Amino acid sequence: MDQRQIRKSYRSLIKRVQDSRLQLIEQENDGLQETVLAANRLFASVQAPNEASLDAILLTRTVDLASLKTKQLKIGKTKFKIENYVRQLKRALNVNEGAALESYVRNADVLDSWAKLGEMAWKCQKRACPVEFMTGPLSFRRKERQIARRTRQQRVVTSLTKPIKLKESDLSTQKQETPGIVMQIAKILKEYEPVSLFKFITNPENFSQTVENLFCVSHLVKEGKVGIREDENGLPILETRIPPSDETLSSGKVKNIQLVLNLDMAIYEDIIETFHIKKSLIPTRPPPKELEENSTSWYG
Repeated sequence: MDQRQIRKSYRSLIKRVQDSRLQLIEQENDGLQETVLAANRLFASVQAPNEASLDAILLTRTVDLASLKTKQLKIGKTKFKIENYVRQLKRALNVNEGAALESYVRNADVLDSWAKLGEMAWKCQKRACPVEFMTGPLSFRRKERQIARRTRQQRVVTSLTKPIKLKESDLSTQKQETPGIVMQIAKILKEYEPVSLFKFITNPENFSQTVENLFCVSHLVKEGKVGIREDENGLPILETRIPPSDETLSSGKVKNIQLVLNLDMAIYEDIIETFHIKKSLIPTRPPPKELEENSTSWYG
């Protein structure tokens, strides 16, 4: 066989493998085995690289199909044909080949044959055969689809509170009361000066008014009416002063120094304990009328 015929035969085998892929991977088809045998016979006459490359192409495609066929192969499994099973079942039940099984269901002989068939099948089982292994269900009832209707939940209204509308006359702001408190604290300071800052502002009965007192004192210091100096222990002392004139302020002789004092509940309690404060130098102010119970006014 010359080289031209060898190449032609290889191309023919490659084309057949390519065109018959689906048939060659079937379990009953032996086409792959025949193709390999034909390729082996051709390879015995191969002498040139061209023919060897064609043999490699054919071998690669054959191996790919053999791999697909192997993946589909299930060892120990035979194809079950329902027609053959029904035919053998009719013979065991003494039913005519052309008759339907439904017409013999209530026949006494057939019922007796069913019992014998069950005994034969029972001998081949290690345990009771469950219903799942039967060919079809004993009875089938289509489930009705239940559509759940969603009802919108309504909130049960027990009691409603109408929002209160505030009038301008009901508003009592801090701006209206602060000037009077500042003037009152300035008069009290003149009675006790020089006095410790902490002893002067601290109200042992009311933390919020202690904060208000500190705010008012800082306002007086800002206006230049009160000065702060240190005593021999380095603690702040308050004393009244004459505010500087506008000319003094504009000349730059007076410099503003900003101090930040942190006052929380823990520091407030430490001040009371350290300085043994029992009574506030600044009298406790009564709460505004707007804060009385059942009042509709606003205090800001």
